[in-house]
Amino acid sequence: MNDTTSAGDTGRVDALRPNDPDRHQVRRGGPRPLAAVDDAALVGLVQRGSQIAWDELVRRFTGLVAAVARSHGMSAHDAADVAQITWLQLYRHVGGLRRPERIAGWLATTARRECLRIIGESHDAVRSRRENAPRVPTPVRWTR
Repeated sequence: MNDTTSAGDTGRVDALRPNDPDRHQVRRGGPRPLAAVDDAALVGLVQRGSQIAWDELVRRFTGLVAAVARSHGMSAHDAADVAQITWLQLYRHVGGLRRPERIAGWLATTARRECLRIIGESHDAVRSRRENAPRVPTPVRWTR
């Protein structure tokens, strides 16, 4: 079995190999061989280095990460930063996930923490600008 065949054909999703020469045949809009794989099995494939599993994981949970950012009132630019950092954190820590079936919660929590970090930095920057702003003297009133 290679990356382009359906996992449902044989039930052996563990046979997908990241270094398979046919792995590039699955393109955007094409067949999704891992669409029926549950979250825990998908994380397991990612942990073993499957690029197609990673792509499916990102496709499956991009909406969740974006929804968390929107719920915190992030600008489009900040929401993109939240998504990028969330996926980077997963890439760094996927090997240590103890409960892969809870990947949705892990991603939502990571995205929420990143939103709060960005919001905190924004408030700190505003506070700093206010504290460091030059003092404008009170105008003097002339009386006759």
